[in-house]
Amino acid sequence: MEDRSEYLHSFYASLICAAAKARDPRIEAAFRVVKREPFVGPAGRVLRRAFDDAGIDRAAIYVTNAVKHFSFEPRGTRRIHKTPAQREIEACRVWLDEEIDTVRPRVIVALGASALSALMRKRLAVGAARDVALTHPSGARVVATYHPSAVLRAPDEQARAATFEALAYDLRNARALAGLVRPAPAPT
Repeated sequence: MEDRSEYLHSFYASLICAAAKARDPRIEAAFRVVKREPFVGPAGRVLRRAFDDAGIDRAAIYVTNAVKHFSFEPRGTRRIHKTPAQREIEACRVWLDEEIDTVRPRVIVALGASALSALMRKRLAVGAARDVALTHPSGARVVATYHPSAVLRAPDEQARAATFEALAYDLRNARALAGLVRPAPAPT
């Protein structure tokens, strides 16, 4: 069998299982195999800033990826991340379901459309799903929000600020749903 450590990681279809921290040895072993943490690049810096803004302690939550591989397109010396295909999301579902069963979160934050699709088992637009009460088959509440890379891809500073504020607002609301604080006031 080929070495799959590179195959088991993606920066795209990511989600956060809030209000729970994995302590299961199977999940800890999986992270040792992967030898990487999710969100370590520029999108990770945006996400850490959004966690800080939302008052979320990164050490108190479980962060994983819905798709466990890294698809890319070579462009010169760079590797440009590609959105996972539906078949890739489906292929990784068994791992995602096992993680959710093990962690048993009260709230799951879907960062982007791929994570949302993996969780809800159908395509939903993030913008429309942000204001809808969603429930995962496990019973956990699902909060849809933008992937941190959407902040980086926004066309100008005003759009970046608005996308970041939407991400932080959704994280604050997820924190409230997990029973940690009151809901965030709507952005003005």
